[in-house]
Amino acid sequence: MSLPNTLKNRMADGGRNKKYPRPNMALDRALDSFTRLHSKRDAIMNNPDLSEGGKRKALRDVAAEIVDAVEQQRRAVARGTADLDKRRAELRVKPSDKSNVADALLHIILGQRLGELSQGEQAAEISGPNADPRILSAALELPRLLTRLSPDLRAHAERDYLERHHAPQIAAIDDEREAWDLAQEAVKAASNALFEIGGFSSPIEYDNFVNATAKPDEAKLKAELDEAHKLQGEGLLNQILELPLSQRIALGGELLNKNTADIR
Repeated sequence: MSLPNTLKNRMADGGRNKKYPRPNMALDRALDSFTRLHSKRDAIMNNPDLSEGGKRKALRDVAAEIVDAVEQQRRAVARGTADLDKRRAELRVKPSDKSNVADALLHIILGQRLGELSQGEQAAEISGPNADPRILSAALELPRLLTRLSPDLRAHAERDYLERHHAPQIAAIDDEREAWDLAQEAVKAASNALFEIGGFSSPIEYDNFVNATAKPDEAKLKAELDEAHKLQGEGLLNQILELPLSQRIALGGELLNKNTADIR
């Protein structure tokens, strides 16, 4: 199976091509560039009327013709993965209520108690599904000087907390990241084809060529962002339409309540 078909089939697996229009569009466009590059290269190389020098020039002209399209999808992938990283970073441990003096004091006492335990005992206290949320909160909020948690143990505890409290969000982010990874594979394949077909001698020469030939202006970047926002909206709508009727009705009720509250 060809690379384009392989990547498209993997994108369609689980309906990612419908759920995530942005990476799906980037993948399709990058693969289109990949296919056009190879088609034009074959036509040039099989042209008996061109000299070797003429073929090299024609191939470099093809690279100049298609590089802008490839770079546009490279930027699309960079924006998409940055958006995912931002959404993942926004998943945080819910802070404890500091307004209750007794709870705040207990918070400190639990942190001090953690600091008196061995590393193995600390791990047992803050890890696993049965970990006391008050102890876990103290471990993640109080300074290390008090809890004496190692950086690795604290990071493990935070991952455990997020996986238990934000499992649906993390699963959705991971699923979309796989779609963007596929788009990145397509962009990489197109970029490698540009490098090879354009006859560049080094990555530096290729980068200089890209900067001179495909540098976007503000209008182009704005158009790309506008398209990304539109595709993001289409993806959300597709995901809503895939929900069972009962969930769509419940979501509609929540939106109605919020709109009513905003109006008031």
